[in-house]
Amino acid sequence: DLKPLQATTHAGYSHFRASKSQPKLTVKKCKKMAA
Repeated sequence: DLKPLQATTHAGYSHFRASKSQPKLTVKKCKKMAA
């Protein structure tokens, strides 16, 4: 089942791109998702 993996990878990639412009905001989002 590749769809969940692809969705997770896409979300991580979006976070990575967002971190270049808004690192602090991205960290907060990642911590919320990880919690």
